[in-house]
Amino acid sequence: MWNNVELEMLDLNMLAMLCLRVTESRMANSEERGEARRLRREWVMFIGNGNPVLLGLDTQPDIKAYAEALRQRMVTYLAGFSHRESCQA
Repeated sequence: MWNNVELEMLDLNMLAMLCLRVTESRMANSEERGEARRLRREWVMFIGNGNPVLLGLDTQPDIKAYAEALRQRMVTYLAGFSHRESCQA
């Protein structure tokens, strides 16, 4: 499916779309779908919130750091999911 190098090159929005694909995948178990759903929900709250201060993000560096941390969590999760899927194939 996806390797770590490919995932690292994607932006946060594309990673969120891949998380959505996992939630819809018949190959994912309920725990995997749940984690993908949680990460995507976190992304929706982040981008859909007109006031980042509500998330505790006061400054632009805080916002960028939060986005990068979320991106890295998505990359790690999707790489692990992809690796498991390729081992079962």
